[in-house]
Amino acid sequence: MAEVTNRAGLGHDGYLQYQPETTYGTAATGSEIDLPVKEGTEFTAYPERIDNANIINDRTEQDPQQGRIVVEGQIVMDGWPTLLGGIIQQMFGAENGVTDNLDGSYTHNWLVPKTGFRVGKSCTLTQALGVLLADQLPGCVFDSVTIAQDNQGNQEWTVAYRGQNYTENIARETTFSFPSSSSNPPFNFGHASITATPSGQDQVTLCADSLSLTINFNHNLERYKVCSTASGAKIDQPTFSDRPAVELTMSVDNDQYITEYARSHTSWAVTLDWTHTTSQAGSTPTYHQFTTEWPSCRLDPATAAPNSNEYLMQDLTFNCSYGGTTTNSSGATVMGELRLTDATASYS
Repeated sequence: MAEVTNRAGLGHDGYLQYQPETTYGTAATGSEIDLPVKEGTEFTAYPERIDNANIINDRTEQDPQQGRIVVEGQIVMDGWPTLLGGIIQQMFGAENGVTDNLDGSYTHNWLVPKTGFRVGKSCTLTQALGVLLADQLPGCVFDSVTIAQDNQGNQEWTVAYRGQNYTENIARETTFSFPSSSSNPPFNFGHASITATPSGQDQVTLCADSLSLTINFNHNLERYKVCSTASGAKIDQPTFSDRPAVELTMSVDNDQYITEYARSHTSWAVTLDWTHTTSQAGSTPTYHQFTTEWPSCRLDPATAAPNSNEYLMQDLTFNCSYGGTTTNSSGATVMGELRLTDATASYS
């Protein structure tokens, strides 16, 4: 009897690529973008089972049928400056605006959408595990992103997605293009700053041991329809099922004023900024920069200071979904704004 030999092998041999689609669910290939993903990147792709449970004088299981196709997973990667623009574009859609800095660099800005029923962006993901042939996942829609930072490592992005279909045994790529960790390393804790302005007060600098920003677009990820034979098993293009939600958590030194502002339901304008110190986007030099701006965040009024014999730290959770005006919202009320300075003039 032959031994099974098509094992995955070491994970280092695997890879993940994506490419924006022109038409939702129609696989895009030929200009794939390589992502240096980390452990924790995963996907599941399978048809659900429809069980037949008729009473037919037989106690054995009856053969099932194939049901709805489920494709879901998450991408985990460090914040590589040259790759973030495409990821943001997939989630937020077309830029609100772009500024040419006239030295080879461009500053893009995106606003959290507050109109329409979908962003309308999708991509094809191709993932190979170990040395195996790849799976191709068309119709992938990015639903949420968590941007995490601690006081010792790289900025980390976790992007959750839902796909429409899958194709097995796609031939492996033989050449790859990844950013250089020597000339273009990821954003890290040394590049980060947090500024906050409680309503009616002066701006302050917050020093955190760690932070996590989650932007959830709240898509309808169960949008299956009784439809045509061709599409009935696959999810329809997701739409918003609720307004986007933004949550910011951080661990800071305990201070009485934080509790007082929580009790008074004070609105905070919070800006998270990562400005690179070595990776250049332009020749001036202009360094890569990533900024998120949230004009109105509020703490839970029940936020309480801990009581401990040790040095007191406090875990804060801000709801940043209230909205206000941002740098590039032209006076309109929006939930928030993202800005990225890099060397790309526009994204597809």
